Amino acid sequence: TRVPFSKKNIMIRDNFTCQYCGVKKNRLTIDHVIPVSRSGKSSFENCVAACKKCNGKKGSKLPSEACMYLKKKPFAPTISEFTRIRATKSGIFDLLKDLGVY
Repeated sequence: TRVPFSKKNIMIRDNFTCQYCGVKKNRLTIDHVIPVSRSGKSSFENCVAACKKCNGKKGSKLPSEACMYLKKKPFAPTISEFTRIRATKSGIFDLLKDLGVY
């Protein structure tokens, strides 16, 4: 079983923190590291949490083209990694809901 790909689960994985500047906000956007306009996929490995300012600055460029660098490489969390992150943040009910179990 895999962790379902969703905006919410990207935010949880990235600890609600912009992966470019490190600002922690409630209202973040999803940035495609390799832009959709360049055949980038919507996946855990290609999407990160980004503040509106950083997402706008990067636009349809690669991070290196915009002189921007990721705080950490995006990854598809395993069930155990996600469980640990999610259970720490809230409770078991929300965790089961995010995993599509409940």
